[in-house]
Amino acid sequence: MKHYSAILLTILASMLLSSCFKLGGDDFGDAMSYSTSFIFLDADGNNLAEGIDLKDDWWYPSTGPKEEATDGEVAEYELDIILSKQSDKWDNETYRYINTSPGFYGYDESDDASPKWRYRLRDGEVSLCNQFTLFTGICEPQEMLTYEITCPHIFGDDEKHIITTYWRELGDKIDTEYFVECYQVEFDGQVITDIRHDYETFIIHTANIITLTVNR
Repeated sequence: MKHYSAILLTILASMLLSSCFKLGGDDFGDAMSYSTSFIFLDADGNNLAEGIDLKDDWWYPSTGPKEEATDGEVAEYELDIILSKQSDKWDNETYRYINTSPGFYGYDESDDASPKWRYRLRDGEVSLCNQFTLFTGICEPQEMLTYEITCPHIFGDDEKHIITTYWRELGDKIDTEYFVECYQVEFDGQVITDIRHDYETFIIHTANIITLTVNR
């Protein structure tokens, strides 16, 4: 049976991150959400994420075949997100906060806490999305995040590809969470500043919609 509930649990875990936690008696502070929604096009404008494989039991609607999914987790990829301002309270190898109790993320120690790439189909447009959350009590606001991505379906090879994203200073806060705005992206010699933002609908993956052209 395909479990869309697994996706819902992931979303709920992400929401729980917005609450205040304790680290050595200090508050974690406010959540900083660095949300990206990448649209990958080839030179002819074709969407390269169409037909990408999704993990078994990780797509929606679960009553239909994988090929008709509108949401899910991508199956074959590697994704690392590197902070420009490192913190001695953050482990970029495990994507965990150091000296926190096991299960802080809603995972136990054996679970993979690395960033996930989500497939999203809306209005005929396919994007690959990630919500990366840090906390003001653990890390400084990031001026730059580097996405290191391996995905043969998108890039046509097994090489690591680099996307560099630039972020504004923290703006308005919604409850206890900042939805940080991306204002520039660099990829394969391209400098992209035409980035769509939609904070009105409160759909997290529409916060920073970035279109990239892949030369393959």
